[in-house]
Amino acid sequence: MRIAAALLRRLETLSLASALFAVALGYLMHLELMGYQGQGMLWPSVAAMLTIDNPDYASGRLAVVFPPLAFYGSLLVDLLPLGRPVPSGVVLAAVVAGMLVASWYRALRLAGYSVAEACLVVALMAVQPPFLWAIAEAPAAILSVASMYGCGRAAFQLRVGASVVSKTRLALLLPVLAFTDVAGMVVAFSLVLVLAGFVQQRDLLRSVRGTYVILVFPLVFVMGAFIWGNWLFLSDGLAWTREVASRFVGPEGQIVISPWLREYMGDLSRCILPWLFMLVIACPVLFLGTAALWERAVMVEGQVARVGPALFSLVLAIAFAVPMATMFGLVSHPYAYLALGCGLAPLVALTWPAGPLRSAAVASALLFGMMGSSLCASLWAPPDLLRWRTAMFGTPVPRQIETSAALARFLADKDGVMIDERTAARAILLRGTGVGLDLTSHPRFAISITTGHLASPYVAVPNASHDENALDRVRRRFGTLFDRGASGYSLVYDQLGWRVYARLQPEEQPPAGIAAARDAGRPVLVR
Repeated sequence: MRIAAALLRRLETLSLASALFAVALGYLMHLELMGYQGQGMLWPSVAAMLTIDNPDYASGRLAVVFPPLAFYGSLLVDLLPLGRPVPSGVVLAAVVAGMLVASWYRALRLAGYSVAEACLVVALMAVQPPFLWAIAEAPAAILSVASMYGCGRAAFQLRVGASVVSKTRLALLLPVLAFTDVAGMVVAFSLVLVLAGFVQQRDLLRSVRGTYVILVFPLVFVMGAFIWGNWLFLSDGLAWTREVASRFVGPEGQIVISPWLREYMGDLSRCILPWLFMLVIACPVLFLGTAALWERAVMVEGQVARVGPALFSLVLAIAFAVPMATMFGLVSHPYAYLALGCGLAPLVALTWPAGPLRSAAVASALLFGMMGSSLCASLWAPPDLLRWRTAMFGTPVPRQIETSAALARFLADKDGVMIDERTAARAILLRGTGVGLDLTSHPRFAISITTGHLASPYVAVPNASHDENALDRVRRRFGTLFDRGASGYSLVYDQLGWRVYARLQPEEQPPAGIAAARDAGRPVLVR
């Protein structure tokens, strides 16, 4: 009888997760119809497609790509015999969101909430703007929220009693969080600094060193293995850190896509107060929960424990993470860290002291957080966040797909095209295959970048009118290519901010004097 009841509960959770997956997928399709799709949503889909279609790209990629979990998940979705009607990153984000919200509902029901109370609280948690943004931005972002929730639950279980199982669970979840995305990595290392808040005092007094070794060793081991993989395949163990930093800070140290770094990177003391203000008004449930649980002993999965210090440590790790990420130039906007705070909100709901006003208190805090996070999105919003808000409320935003579609159509039958897959991710996805592209891992791409002489039959380069195009590796190496072209190449495509140059055949090569004058930018006299 007990087994049948357990199976029925799991079937109910699975059915709810399936329904929520459909809702999340519909939400993402709505944003797509309104003209919005985050760059972070595109990249795992493109990387998975290129790994399957392009052997040169796949070589060594499995060991060095960062963040790896979204990439592996998208690769798994792409390998399923479903075709490619929807980008694999979109499917992965919807699956994770559906399973996560369903797990919240099931946990609240087991904690004693009625069906109506659980539905109300879960609905308010699911419509928090940072959480909705995480679903829309990238599968990596929603994976980091799910991992943060898992780390929080493991920390609460550790407060019940420092058993081997609870220690192992938290120790294994730390590297998972670190490899979800950049925000998850920074918060995982912040959590290492506050691990003492997760362990009971008597266990710390018994063996501080042993406790820390058990909790930190898997993170250190996995990070060491990742650095070794980078050294093995790229001859540089820290190559991944430079690639991550280059997404926010371009060549010669200029900040290209992060208004937050433009404002605060040089002065950490100025970023702390705005960030704490954002955290307090966007996630008040965490601070109210810490105050309510600090001295109380509450039920945690059938056992009594004082989880206030653990919750405070989790909030402290998120609070410390943004200044640390700002110091190293690893943050585009703090909204990603507010999303991680939303991942801790269910823990407050699960452990809030039982009483007739429990659900009302939690729901009120979540409602205030919804208004606070909306205010944050208005005050400190980068362009992408504004476009997401506009599209979410049903107003079409300027589409980027026309530019990518035109480029994809032109490159459809071309072979040997040198192109940066990150800048041209949308065009490559619309092209439908990575076959015929000389990507950053292709030998011809490496030769061109190293020697400064183009080696591919075709080369595609974007205009730098958009900040993100300034990070294009072709443009960074060949700074005058877009405007002046290159010796031995002719312009064959020029539309909507992209130019493609094709190598001339020997009989088409211009005289040496004319080619030299053109490359130097001098006028060429034709008699």
